[in-house]
Amino acid sequence: MLRQPDALSEQSKARLTRLIELASGPQDSALLPAFGACLSLDEASRALVLLIEAQPAVRRALLNRVMYLARDGAEPTRLNQLADELLTARAETTRRLPRIDAVISALFAFFPSDAKHRILQAWKLDKRRSAKSRWMKAVQQNPEFFKADILVYWRSSRDWAAAKVLAYTAPVGLLREILPELIEHCDEGWIIARAFLRHSEVPDELMERVKEKMPATYAYVCAKTNRSLTHECALDLYRRAGPTHLPGGRGLAAWAIGCLGMWDTLEAIQSRRA
Repeated sequence: MLRQPDALSEQSKARLTRLIELASGPQDSALLPAFGACLSLDEASRALVLLIEAQPAVRRALLNRVMYLARDGAEPTRLNQLADELLTARAETTRRLPRIDAVISALFAFFPSDAKHRILQAWKLDKRRSAKSRWMKAVQQNPEFFKADILVYWRSSRDWAAAKVLAYTAPVGLLREILPELIEHCDEGWIIARAFLRHSEVPDELMERVKEKMPATYAYVCAKTNRSLTHECALDLYRRAGPTHLPGGRGLAAWAIGCLGMWDTLEAIQSRRA
């Protein structure tokens, strides 16, 4: 059920009432953005919350208007208020949660810093996997919000998405401490590779562990850091890597061998395949 607008100026009340009527009837893809373009930030923000259950075309028109005004230097106070209104609506019901979170995610970059903190806290405390994913994605895109609670969550869940945030965003000092743990408990080679490439001085014993556990990832890191491989080692890495069609498989190993200029090794691989 769509909620009616609160007490507003007569003009704003009439506009929001009209939008509710439009949202309840057939959608006109040309007129909806046009009506939205008439709205002030306050009107568009109120309408976005009021019509969160409306058809996607309605929400999209209102969301685009808010984003347009936000890019144009909208009043931070009103954006802060909109964040609180969306978080309040989020707490009231689970039925509308996916729509509300999608709107919050789209607007996240435009919210003031204190609003971002409140949003991240709400997502972090939510037990739903979708909310955890939004929390981690937002932190990865905004490294200034990184906190060690990402590490606590990863240790309790072994969620690869949390490992990704650690590899891409954690301070190098922390990454140095947890790198052995990541290698042992994260099976996504591309995440381990990212952690290695951010860590300029990886101990030899850790390189050897990756060489043993993730041969294609080891070859990739060697190629990216210009570490030489012997002909025999490169052949062994290719042989032990997974099927070519899988990420981190023989295709990656062969690419790394090529990047190292090991033409004769590739010829040997080709002859063995033939």
